[in-house]
Amino acid sequence: MISIFAFGQKKLNFSDCLALAIKQNLEIQSANVNEEIEKYKFKASYGRLAPELRAEGFQRARFNQIYDFSTNSYIDNTVRELRGTVRANFNLFSGFNVWNTIKVQKQEYAIAKLNSQQQIREITISLAESYLTTLYLTELVKINDQQIQLSEKQLALAQLKYESGVIAESEVFKLKTQKANEELELVNNTNKLIDNWVRLKQLMNLPIQEELVLEAPAVELDSAVLSENNAAEITSKIIDFHPLTNISLLRQTRAKAALAVARSFRYPELNAEFAYRTSSFSNLELVDQELQFDRNRNGFLRLNLIVPIFNQLTTYSRIKQAKGGLKQAGIQIDRVRNQITQEATKAINDTKTARKRVEAASIALEFSKKSYEADALKFELGKINTNELNITKNQYNNAQADLIKSNYELLYNNALINFYLGEPFKL
Repeated sequence: MISIFAFGQKKLNFSDCLALAIKQNLEIQSANVNEEIEKYKFKASYGRLAPELRAEGFQRARFNQIYDFSTNSYIDNTVRELRGTVRANFNLFSGFNVWNTIKVQKQEYAIAKLNSQQQIREITISLAESYLTTLYLTELVKINDQQIQLSEKQLALAQLKYESGVIAESEVFKLKTQKANEELELVNNTNKLIDNWVRLKQLMNLPIQEELVLEAPAVELDSAVLSENNAAEITSKIIDFHPLTNISLLRQTRAKAALAVARSFRYPELNAEFAYRTSSFSNLELVDQELQFDRNRNGFLRLNLIVPIFNQLTTYSRIKQAKGGLKQAGIQIDRVRNQITQEATKAINDTKTARKRVEAASIALEFSKKSYEADALKFELGKINTNELNITKNQYNNAQADLIKSNYELLYNNALINFYLGEPFKL
């Protein structure tokens, strides 16, 4: 089961995986599309400053017959009219509604760009978690496999001792139980490994069946991050740099522009309309059509002033809603700062804790290994029973897993803090 997912032709480090994810991840692609949409909306908003032009043309016929008493017959008196009109509307003043609408769209576009950056950040963090978890589970599966091999040797030895009458059959059953538990743990960890491979490949939008090999990174620490006295300073920098902080500030600016738009409906609206038209009629046979077009030309320029007096409290409601949106934007700024502060503080504390865990796990592994090797020799010589051997063995196995996990946690949290501070996520 391991070989299907753990080897292949394509060998990738974290930088390779991140480049693939940024290029192919579906969430990032969706955020980029939304950014393009907001970009065109922003550009289109400037169109409201330009006049509106439209051309109209139609041809109509009025069918009619008249009775000619001199000829005692009906005469066709159908008249066909060909008319063309060009109109232009100019918005001269609308309470600065257009300018403030442009400001709103500008903020929407800026927010969309930051959302794209934030999506890349979130995918980067998720990718790092999945990448390191996959490496951790790969090593854990190898350890599980080694445990089973050792249990098989110990079980074979116990079987010989039992057949020789040295130990009771219950000791053999205990080793079989231990081996069965280790096989179950191997199955569980293998399933977790497969799930993480699927998640990792989906983050990069790769086929599930594609075989990959991940390069294990070296653990390198940043002493500045681990300093005991600079946590508040680092947290402050993270808050200022974080895209969510800038997004919340832009949303507050957008809310101010939206309030200005709502207030613009209080002001009069002044529009100018210009029209130019001409026409020709088919019943004027003695007058050439071009001459008719020339003679029938006419145009007008009209100014329309609309003064709002009462509109069923619609404007009042718009202003109140916009003010509420502005207050919510201000509250959201503080909420975002609190959220980022929690994340940054947790990352710093987790890094410091992980460093101590690595030191403790290294010592625990060293002595648990010596203890297990000594007890394994004692078991072969018949000086300890199966229970004592299994206790020591489980302690050794747990120490191996704890050290691997602690190393990866330290690597992840240290890289996460640097990433929060604006550096690339390096593993």
